[in-house]
Amino acid sequence: MAGIRQRVLAGLGANASGQLVTIAIQLISVPVFLLFWSVEDYGRWLLLSALPAYLSLADLGLGTVAMNRMVMLHAQNRLQESRTVFQTALLMIGTVTAMFFLLSCLLVWLLPLEMFRPTDARATMAMLILVALLNIYSGLFDAVHRAAGQFARGVYLINLARLFEWLGGLGGLLLFRSMFAVAAGFLAARLLAMVVMQRMAAGRFPAYPWSLTQADRHELRDMLRPALSFLAFPLGNALTLQGMSVVVGTTLGPVALALFNTYRTLSRLPVQMLTTFNRALWPEISRSFGAGDRQMLRRLYERGTTLSLVACAVACILIFVTAKWLLGVWTNHHIPFEPLILALFLLVAFGGCAWQVGQVMLTATNMHERLAVVYLLAALVSVGGAIAMPARWGLEGMVIAMGMFEIILLLTSRRLVAKMVDRA
Repeated sequence: MAGIRQRVLAGLGANASGQLVTIAIQLISVPVFLLFWSVEDYGRWLLLSALPAYLSLADLGLGTVAMNRMVMLHAQNRLQESRTVFQTALLMIGTVTAMFFLLSCLLVWLLPLEMFRPTDARATMAMLILVALLNIYSGLFDAVHRAAGQFARGVYLINLARLFEWLGGLGGLLLFRSMFAVAAGFLAARLLAMVVMQRMAAGRFPAYPWSLTQADRHELRDMLRPALSFLAFPLGNALTLQGMSVVVGTTLGPVALALFNTYRTLSRLPVQMLTTFNRALWPEISRSFGAGDRQMLRRLYERGTTLSLVACAVACILIFVTAKWLLGVWTNHHIPFEPLILALFLLVAFGGCAWQVGQVMLTATNMHERLAVVYLLAALVSVGGAIAMPARWGLEGMVIAMGMFEIILLLTSRRLVAKMVDRA
């Protein structure tokens, strides 16, 4: 258990470094870009970079499923089969990303871009699309490190690559001050980072050569169904986030929507914080399932859930106690403090913390297909409940509708986790 605790803590630190990189990029990018561009030009840049952001789903979940299978097979010392999974994923991700790149470039060519210089804008978008697709290969670097029990090291390298990519874009901005140059800087830095990481991985883990000689179509068939089911999670997220915003805005008006989104963002902070912790459990769950260690699986689930609930409860109490001050500072007193509404939001967030470890248990073992279906259905029930909610119930009714989602997922995840542990 001491070894697992050490790896989890190392993974927690690595995930935290990723959050710091993300926050740093978000906070520093805005003032730096506005130092060289007008607000209008920066807005145009955001429009150009919006489409490539959606291409993070282009691997269709194959990378995640392959990563889990590699860790589980490695835990059973079935290195030959683990290598086959890796090379099959490499082949398919290469094929899929090439297809997406060609289709995306065709779409970019057809888009009306009158507000930009069309030639520069299309070339810029093409490079941003290629950067987004190349980022998918980070999942394969992560998979190799996880399989070898070096999850934290892999995450640190991926975060360094993200930081290097961003610095490359800033270099293009500082030198040439054009959108084309920023995209070219991103692309050049990403390509260099990929070459370096690939050579490091190949040298450190010779059991996983970066070739296609052992790719297998039967392995692909086994991975395809659980991979595609992963898409239900982002679809469900889109329904619960954007869908609820649309319902609140059309039912209660824009003022209520501003309050709703602000309170939802504030109340989700504990859930986001715990995501960093739960991701550190992921490789240990995969490894324990592959080794058939039911006792360890139960321990990880029970202790992980207990820690999550305690941490979430403390965070929710702190947010509620300081909310009046936080809202004043954050929104310049434009959003009022509504104790009842915030308490309901925090209660919903606590419900989300209660089943989050269960979701990780299932996704880390590729046993998530039923949860994915229920996740999407629960999102539909939640949004449908919000639509049917009497308008006189106001924001309180909308938050109650959000709570339906958490309750359904809590009950479902507990039942599915119990079945998964029995199958280990």
